[in-house]
Amino acid sequence: MNVSKRVAGSTRRRVAYGFAVVPLGIGMAVLGVWLLRPWLAIDAPAVWLMKANSALCVVLISLATLLLVNEQRDAPGRLRRALGALACAVTIATAVEYATGWELGIDQLLAADPSLSFPGRMSPWSAALFALLAATTVFHGSRFGRIADLALVGAGITLQLVWAGYLYGVIELYGIDRWTIVSPQTLFCASSLGVALLAVRLAHGGLAIASRASRGGAIVRTLLPIAWVLPLVLGWLRLLAQWQGLISSTPMGVAIFAVAQTLVLSALIYWFAARVDALQQRYVEERERREELERFVAICAWTGRVRWNGEWVRIERYLHERFGVEVTHTISEEAAERLAAEAESQPAD
Repeated sequence: MNVSKRVAGSTRRRVAYGFAVVPLGIGMAVLGVWLLRPWLAIDAPAVWLMKANSALCVVLISLATLLLVNEQRDAPGRLRRALGALACAVTIATAVEYATGWELGIDQLLAADPSLSFPGRMSPWSAALFALLAATTVFHGSRFGRIADLALVGAGITLQLVWAGYLYGVIELYGIDRWTIVSPQTLFCASSLGVALLAVRLAHGGLAIASRASRGGAIVRTLLPIAWVLPLVLGWLRLLAQWQGLISSTPMGVAIFAVAQTLVLSALIYWFAARVDALQQRYVEERERREELERFVAICAWTGRVRWNGEWVRIERYLHERFGVEVTHTISEEAAERLAAEAESQPAD
C-alpha cells in the first residue's frame, strides 16, 4: 500500500470517527433527559426535542459506526451487527405501529408518561432514516455488501426529502403532526451519521469509485455533492425571494429564476472544467516525474534492498511489482564452490 492510499484511508477514518462521536454525545444527552425527567421534576420535553426511541437509535447506530471504524477482529463485527439489528427492530416496530394502529408499547418503555402523546414514538421519516442507516452497519463487510450501498443511498435520499421539508416548510416531508416530526436534533444526528458511514463505505463496494485517484473519482467527488445540495438550495432561494417579494410566482418570475439557474450551473460547469484541466496537467507532470525517477534504481549498499514506493524491499519483490517477474532461488557455481571450501576447512567435531 503506497503512502497516498494510507493517508486517504486515515483521513476517511478520522472523518468517520468525528461524525459518529458527535451524534453519540447528543443521543446520550437526550436519552438522559428522558430517563431522568421524572426524578428531576422537569416539565414535559418540548415538541422539538428528539424522542426517546430516536435517541436510543442514534446511540446504537453511533456505537455500531464507531466499531465499524475501529474494526480489526471478527468479534467487534458481531457486536456491531447486533447493535444495528437492535436499532432496525425499534424502527420496524414503529413502522408497524403507524401502519396498523397497534400500540406495541415500545413508545412507553423509555419515556412512560400518560400525559404525553407518543412520548417515545419517532416520526415515520425518522424510522425510515434510522432503519436505512442501521442496515448499512449490519450488511457492511458481509456477502450482501451491495445492500449496505443501497441502504446508504436510500438514507441520503430520505435525508434530502426531510431537509427539503424543513427548507420549504412542508410538514408532510418531516412529520405527520406537531407531535411526530423529525426534530432538528434527529435531523442533525442522522445527517452526521450518514457522513460517517459514507466515509467508511468509500473504501468498499460500489461507492469506492469516489475515493479513487482517477478522473472518474474526481468527477464523482466534485459533482455528486453539488447534485445533492444545489437543487435544495436553489429551491429554497426561490421561495425566499418570493416571500420577500423579490420575484413573483408569475411566468415572468419563473422565467427569471430559470435563467438564474442556468447562469449558476454554467459557472459550476466552467469551474469544474478548469479543475479537470488542472488535474490532468498535474497527472501528466506526475507521470513524467515518475518516469524520470524510475530510470534510476536506488539499492542499499549494505542490505542489498531496493527503494520502491517509499519502502526498502527485497530485490525479488521489486522485480515482481515493477516488472511482473516471478523470481526463483538457486545457487551459482562460484557460491557453491566457496561454501564447499568453507565446509572442508571447518574442523571435524
